[in-house]
Amino acid sequence: MNAGSTAAPQVSMTEATRRQRLVVVAAGVAAVVALMLGGGLGNWLAGLFGALGVGLGLANALLTEASMIRMTTAGRKLSRKQFAVSAFGRLAAISLVALILVFAFWPAGGFVLAGLAVFQLLTIVLTALPLLKELRQS
Repeated sequence: MNAGSTAAPQVSMTEATRRQRLVVVAAGVAAVVALMLGGGLGNWLAGLFGALGVGLGLANALLTEASMIRMTTAGRKLSRKQFAVSAFGRLAAISLVALILVFAFWPAGGFVLAGLAVFQLLTIVLTALPLLKELRQS
């Protein structure tokens, strides 16, 4: 670190969670639904791994939010390269954990991928709804 630079501010996960409150609630609901579906179908492990997939997706979203807060409050110009490296690192870590779970606990572990997919659909819907509302008003 050179003498003229300042360290990036520390961002708590509490702040990131507060900003993503709706996503956190939706992920909680999706995880509970996954557990209930798994239990109802007689396969608790499938429900558990689906819920874990939702949790991995939520972890990625919260870490992304914390990273964005840190970058924007640091007072420095955002570097595309820094952002890309950070995003790639998070996605690689999440993917590695997911794949380890898939292969270690196959076939039930495959539901981790289903949970990740459900979380991604949720975030798309939760992002699109306010945009559609705004478009209707204009």
